[in-house]
Amino acid sequence: MLPFLDAAFEGAMREVLASGTPIVDQYTVGRTPADPDHDHAWSISFYRLESSAGKVLGVATSSVDVTDRHRAVEEQRHTALSLQRSLLPHPPAQRPGLEVAFRYRPAQATIEIGGDWFDVIPLAGDKTALVVGDVMGSGVTAAATMGQLRTATRTLADLDLAPARVLHHLDHITDGLDTIATCVYAVFDPRTERCDISVAGHLPPVLLRPDGRRELLDLPTGAPLGGCGISFESTFIDFERGDQLVLYTDGLVETRDQPIDARLNALLDVLDDPRRSLDATCDLLLHTLRHSGERDDVALLIARAGAGPAG
Repeated sequence: MLPFLDAAFEGAMREVLASGTPIVDQYTVGRTPADPDHDHAWSISFYRLESSAGKVLGVATSSVDVTDRHRAVEEQRHTALSLQRSLLPHPPAQRPGLEVAFRYRPAQATIEIGGDWFDVIPLAGDKTALVVGDVMGSGVTAAATMGQLRTATRTLADLDLAPARVLHHLDHITDGLDTIATCVYAVFDPRTERCDISVAGHLPPVLLRPDGRRELLDLPTGAPLGGCGISFESTFIDFERGDQLVLYTDGLVETRDQPIDARLNALLDVLDDPRRSLDATCDLLLHTLRHSGERDDVALLIARAGAGPAG
């Protein structure tokens, strides 16, 4: 039935033997001697065998070949991932008074490519808009919707609107797309050393000071984009030389087995060295907080204030 044995199967079989609770639809992928150049997929289930008197006889295994489904899903995932990567920005040029680093990691589960995005947008007067957003759902539709919202955000940013007004317009646009999205939109002005931030149902940014103090910013969270009609608020924060702003999507911190407060505290714990390079901080966050097999995308954007423009 199977020309190889996944190392995890023995543990699963022993668990079923001991507990009597079946394990259903374990997914595994491998190659067979008959077709060594292509992946095949199977759905494996384990259940305990007992006699009519209740005596445990052993563990039985059933396997179903799901290769066609696996290949169709992989093709869909490849299409969505290619679309998503084509819509994400190229590495942004460094902005006046601002150092930027970012990471994007697609979901590692088979079909969960989603609509996470980030952007760094040049504005008039040496200002810079920093954006991170997350479209609900997965697959090609979510990736395409992400592209539409990213384009709309860039168009609105060119109008030099306040962050709350940008989210107000994005709310109407998202309603027309029949979807829901979260977003954080910040505008940094190196001349005033201030940052104006507005949030639409998104997780709070982290502010890291040069002396090591860090905090989750207590901002009005608003409502997700998508026609709720709730007004958004902007909040000014001082953002001086050496300060860092960490923007991220929920795929970095949310898990199925830990409360979100604990995960946000873990995020703060990782941000323990303000002198670390931004690229190293990005990699450390992903290595520490993101585990194999995660079923959500991650968009991560870190900005550090530097010397302001002359004059």
